[in-house]
Amino acid sequence: MYKIIASCISHCGMVREMNEDNLYFDGKFLEEKHRGLEKAVTIHRDTSQLRSFAIFDGMGGEKDGEVASYLAAVQFRQEMGRQITESESPRDFLEKVCLDMNQTICEEAVKRQAQGMGTTATILCLKNEEMTVCNLGDSPAFLVREGEIFPLHEEHTNRHFLEEQGIAFRKPSLTQCLGIPPEEMAIHPYIHEDDIREGDQYLLCSDGLTDMVSREEIHRILQENLTPGDCLEKLQKQALELGGKDNITIILCRIA
Repeated sequence: MYKIIASCISHCGMVREMNEDNLYFDGKFLEEKHRGLEKAVTIHRDTSQLRSFAIFDGMGGEKDGEVASYLAAVQFRQEMGRQITESESPRDFLEKVCLDMNQTICEEAVKRQAQGMGTTATILCLKNEEMTVCNLGDSPAFLVREGEIFPLHEEHTNRHFLEEQGIAFRKPSLTQCLGIPPEEMAIHPYIHEDDIREGDQYLLCSDGLTDMVSREEIHRILQENLTPGDCLEKLQKQALELGGKDNITIILCRIA
């Protein structure tokens, strides 16, 4: 069993009027209509039971994007509330919850006639001595371990196609997300599993951070002698000072 110090923060950014990001923070999430958090929130937990954290970056226009990310967060909390059987692995749980979140968002999109409504999902589960990360879309997850930073996600975009075609200055489109009708295409969440080590830091974020702040700078700040909450406030400040062109939502889990 390990101890967890976890912090979260969310900001609307400098351009957008609404915050289409949402999160799941060990049982908590943001309201459907929100502008973020005034400051970082920090909790202390341990890994004796399943602990989960998630980032949802909505898309499809302001109203539709915030609805999709909110529905994902609500659905995820409902799934966390049920009794997980001993035979159900975190991988099995995450695969099922992704299908359920996708179905919920697709049904709401039909009701609203909101074509293109969807959200990314990046989820971290910690239990006992094991961690599992799951993602759909391009919201990143990183591990900082022994002075190095490693990506834990798979970027589900057409970035490589655009590069091959020599197309620059265009933001890549998502190839996987929550909100894809099953009859059009099956979703295939990327899942990464590993052991937990003392000193590990797990960072989840929306691309409002990584589009503004380089991985090298993120790594540098995470290695400073700061509390998790202070780290997130410094990362957010950097993103805002560099333009804050999108919503910024970040979760940091530090293992002790």
